[in-house]
Amino acid sequence: MAMWVRTAVVCAVLLSALVAQYSYAVADSRHIAHKARQVTESPGVKAGMLDGHPYIGNESVTYVWTKPEDGAGLLSIYDRASGKWLLQVDVDRARMWRVDVKHGEKKQKRTYENAGRPCIVTTTVEQGEAVASFVWGGDVSVQVVTRLAADETLARSQINVRTLHDDEGLLHVTFPVVHGILPLAENAADDRVLFAFRSGFTRPSPLVTGKPLKMKYCIEYNMQLAALLGGGRGLYFGDHDPTTAWKDFSWTPDADTQTLSYAVSHPVLDWGGSELVTHYESPGDCVLGPFQGDWYDAARIYRRWAVTAPWCAKGPMHQREDYPKWFLNIDYWAFGHMGDPLSQQREFIKRDLFDFPITVTHDYGHFNGWTIHDAGPEYFPPKPGSVNYQRVVGELRDRGARVVPYVMGWMWNGASEGYRRRGAKEKGAMLGEDGESVLWAELEPSEENIAMCPASKIWRDKLTDVSVEFVQRYRTGGIYFDYFSTHMNDCFNPTHGHALGGGDYWGRGVHDLFRQVRDEVHKIDPQAMLCAEDLAEFGIDVLDAAYVGITDDAPVWQVVYHDYTQLFGGMHWMEQGKIPLSRQWLYGRISQLPGTLGFPDSRPETIEWYRDLLRCTHEFARPYLGYGEMLRPPKVAGDIPILTMKSADGPFKAPGVEGTAWRAPDGSVGIFFVNYEDQPRQFTWKTDLAEIAGLDASKRLQITEWTADNGAKPLKQTAGGIVGDAVEIPPHGMIALKFERIP
Repeated sequence: MAMWVRTAVVCAVLLSALVAQYSYAVADSRHIAHKARQVTESPGVKAGMLDGHPYIGNESVTYVWTKPEDGAGLLSIYDRASGKWLLQVDVDRARMWRVDVKHGEKKQKRTYENAGRPCIVTTTVEQGEAVASFVWGGDVSVQVVTRLAADETLARSQINVRTLHDDEGLLHVTFPVVHGILPLAENAADDRVLFAFRSGFTRPSPLVTGKPLKMKYCIEYNMQLAALLGGGRGLYFGDHDPTTAWKDFSWTPDADTQTLSYAVSHPVLDWGGSELVTHYESPGDCVLGPFQGDWYDAARIYRRWAVTAPWCAKGPMHQREDYPKWFLNIDYWAFGHMGDPLSQQREFIKRDLFDFPITVTHDYGHFNGWTIHDAGPEYFPPKPGSVNYQRVVGELRDRGARVVPYVMGWMWNGASEGYRRRGAKEKGAMLGEDGESVLWAELEPSEENIAMCPASKIWRDKLTDVSVEFVQRYRTGGIYFDYFSTHMNDCFNPTHGHALGGGDYWGRGVHDLFRQVRDEVHKIDPQAMLCAEDLAEFGIDVLDAAYVGITDDAPVWQVVYHDYTQLFGGMHWMEQGKIPLSRQWLYGRISQLPGTLGFPDSRPETIEWYRDLLRCTHEFARPYLGYGEMLRPPKVAGDIPILTMKSADGPFKAPGVEGTAWRAPDGSVGIFFVNYEDQPRQFTWKTDLAEIAGLDASKRLQITEWTADNGAKPLKQTAGGIVGDAVEIPPHGMIALKFERIP
């Protein structure tokens, strides 16, 4: 209680100081503090009115809204850890929600929002949580319930919307809408926005660039979180939605006030249907609030929820009965084109040079055209001929290499006999909002490739048939599907039987398609592997891996999902050298043999160096880099230059020596370092093994080191907790350590 009183006094003083700016009708700070002290609900959390302003709070954070008669927009968030307010917004600009409807016979768009719309507010403390409930009426009925637990800084909200006019149907519900977000760092130019696209990266705050950031989940965004980062703290936003419905995230700068706005728009399921949609409710919690830390801490917040979502219900990879055991222990992933004898020979040369027992050959050359986007109407027979393809696939399998052929997951060639004969346009083509135009056809002079609907029976059956043919007849190790995971759009073909537009149409449609393919393929080969291009969290339980570009500066995907699914990709034919090869290894991705890497006369020193990295994984690092849980990266210090690296999303900065840490299923911790430069570096490192891994100072640990010359050898013993060392790492070298508890 004493802690709450101290927080209330701080809140009161700050509120009083901001009277003019925020138009607060505050009598004085002592008056507000007195009111807070009068609240007698459960210890730790408080809810009530501060001179007419609804609030909820605990010993760490206080959320304040405008008065009910002003519409109850989110006015301010006070973060006790930093002693700062996170918002600065005038009463008339404070917002919480916005609702777009189509109105009347002409379906004209109307917009309603909470600002200036009086509401009824109820604040209570229930079962250790502060609860604020807001109800608006008039043209549209809206209810928002926000909860705050005693030990949390994050508020969790849900919205429920109903139309009140017979001729109006819902289009979009935008929630939350937060204006006036202040910079976090002392210098606003140091603020970064966490961007959950691909495996994750950060970008300068829109206040720095002057340009808004807009992200469509899941086309341009692969997880349902965002954060503003700066000054060792962050402001977290998460849409913890187990249905993975379509949503548009946006950050918008205001140059005049030097603040940001954040909003999430939810296209309502079936908004394009013939029947008006009259009701929407949040499928999960909208989460926002302050936290201490950086991108890693934001990712851990999301992980706590994500591993409870439906796609993680089967558990981590190493526990799953349906996860291919050989693929869990894969040594490397080779890109190959097996359509001609020279390309086939290359794959065998790779196995001669990199002789490891479990590998993949990702085959792009089995058909006419490197992808079939624009040419080659059928997959079968394969380009080398059925008998030859069976022979080569079998010989590679005897060498431990399972062939995984490329399949276009989204498009069907309109020139193919199967497409025309089976009436695929009418039964499965994705149609635009007009219900007639074919969506996204890639054109050649005599051909077009039609985007197919993942919810249509004809396309699900087509991809199932193709997959079964590859696995059953040609004994491939699985299938790689291009496009389908996240290249989403709405389909307005009413004959498919799905909702027309919005909501979870895409996520559910693609997930259930892959589930059908997986079920049928596993009847033939329970160890067959399925993977997709680009990340889709909703597919983790039906896909075994995903292709994604090179890891950037904030790998949130690995923090959240590394022990639940695997990543590969980022390089193909481009011989990009040791830096990207070692960095993908360090960040727990399947090591690759890209392009021509595999010929003895192409970079022989690189081949020797890379073989050692692969040996480390095979002999020592797999429980960590293969399927471990990513821990906070160790802190590296010393005369380490900052390098500019390249990724699909532009250049980014990284130190010349980096480290990562991982917890294996047996509870041991692996720590790895890589030197990206061609000269040795001395550095110090430290990390806290008690955090997450639970190896605190009371526990005695054995340290084991792996080296290319000696393999795994005991190094020394140490106490747990904060550990570290001063070391030297050779040019383009690596350090591999294991910390395990001594019984």
